[in-house]
Amino acid sequence: MEYRTIRTIRIILVIVFIFLAILLIVWLFRPKPKEDQNSSQQQTQQEEQVQQEQQLNTVRYIQRGNITAPEEHYRIEITISASARRVDVFKGYDKPAERSEVLTNTQASYDQFYAGLKTTGFFNTREPDVVVDAEGACPLGIQYWFVGGKDIAVPSLKSWTVSCSSKQGTFAGNRSTVHTMFTNQIPTYSKFVQGVSL
Repeated sequence: MEYRTIRTIRIILVIVFIFLAILLIVWLFRPKPKEDQNSSQQQTQQEEQVQQEQQLNTVRYIQRGNITAPEEHYRIEITISASARRVDVFKGYDKPAERSEVLTNTQASYDQFYAGLKTTGFFNTREPDVVVDAEGACPLGIQYWFVGGKDIAVPSLKSWTVSCSSKQGTFAGNRSTVHTMFTNQIPTYSKFVQGVSL
């Protein structure tokens, strides 16, 4: 009697196991409802729209020369937006721009430029290997700043690196390519910065 009971329990357990296995297989290979596909496409479109909306209105590249006498200290800033391209040269530490040039721009041009900056890592940041005060870093070399924001006066991006050491700074992109991309936005850049020693 006891043997029959155990055998019956085993048969029931095997049947339950087979039933659950069939349910699992049916669930795994069931066709995806059209509603799920539509909602997935909508979610992807919404994510793309959010990314487009998050595009910063203005980006800026800054080169600051070594810490020296005010008469010999220079800083170059190139600022790009959908409506303008601007380059400024500052002499000294607290003086207004010594010379400036402003050129018009278009949204299509800015979009292409912005996409290029993404591939060069302009927006990439990192924790520096060596923590130092950005203002005093690399006093005998060049500082590079990478700035961007909806409002450039209150930037949401502000990273930096220096010519002295790759271990300093928070910038994690390709500095050389970023430099070329920004200077290429100003056709007269080489002539404009003649006499400027960084």
